[in-house]
Amino acid sequence: MDKILKSRLALSSLTVFRGLLDDTVVSSYSELLEAVHGIDIRSFVDAYCKFYYNLLSKDTVSVSDYLTKAVLYDRSIFKRQADGGKAALPDPILKAAEHDLDAIKTSLLPASAIKEAAQQHFDDTEYTDLISNLPEWEVSAFDITVEKLCDVNGNKA
Repeated sequence: MDKILKSRLALSSLTVFRGLLDDTVVSSYSELLEAVHGIDIRSFVDAYCKFYYNLLSKDTVSVSDYLTKAVLYDRSIFKRQADGGKAALPDPILKAAEHDLDAIKTSLLPASAIKEAAQQHFDDTEYTDLISNLPEWEVSAFDITVEKLCDVNGNKA
């Protein structure tokens, strides 16, 4: 499966952390993933630069660091349910949270992968320099676990 499509599907599959899709950084990332396979290069460049700007406006160039903080401190459905600790959480909610954390990890793509996919999609050497010279963000480990989320919430897992 195409890694851009896989990333898009991963974001679309969020359940308990679905509120992240309303976040400006996450929503602009989702728009960027859509634009990679869009109909015109201008829309792709605009979406790329909008995402990069939104990420920078949060004082980071690391999309994984940003998402780590967003997941840890967002008042998601999971976090509200976790107020009683992990033991109080129904198994379906725990499984949904684990799924969402895996989906977020799957959705994280380095700028180079997105630029490469755009180069292939638009397949025009006229745009090679434009696309390759777009700024890049960082992607590092996204290692949030359900246990870590419960710990941050003030409850031991």
